[in-house]
Amino acid sequence: MGKRNITDEEIGLIKAMLKRGMRNDEAHFHFNRQDRLISPGRIAQIKSGKYGGDVAIANDTALDQFLAESQQRSGAPAKAARLSGPDWGETFEADGGGGFRVRGGETDTVECKLSFRMNPNRFAEVVKSIAGMANNKGGMIPFRGT
Repeated sequence: MGKRNITDEEIGLIKAMLKRGMRNDEAHFHFNRQDRLISPGRIAQIKSGKYGGDVAIANDTALDQFLAESQQRSGAPAKAARLSGPDWGETFEADGGGGFRVRGGETDTVECKLSFRMNPNRFAEVVKSIAGMANNKGGMIPFRGT
């Protein structure tokens, strides 16, 4: 087998998440990063023991600490509530360049786009974002009106 792109510690944490009843996509969210993409199928392989089968499951204390640190890094609550009305204003912060960004960064249920060009040549941007959320567990894509 080639070099793993997930550490033994991470495999142990994933096993602990799955044991707690987390869905595969929820566990995947904590480890998939822009600089290191993890296939969703990798979580299924860990679950079945085909990948990292010899790695011990992390204990509850280690998992609790990891989840708390992960929540602090993202700045998002563990379970985001639905946003409406005045909550939207609290969701965004100035980016220093005259625009706004999602406070705490995008999450698995909130994605913010500066613009979507709704012409046929650029429609794929809209479809990719919507499909990604539909394949996950739903979410919101705020649009800025002009």
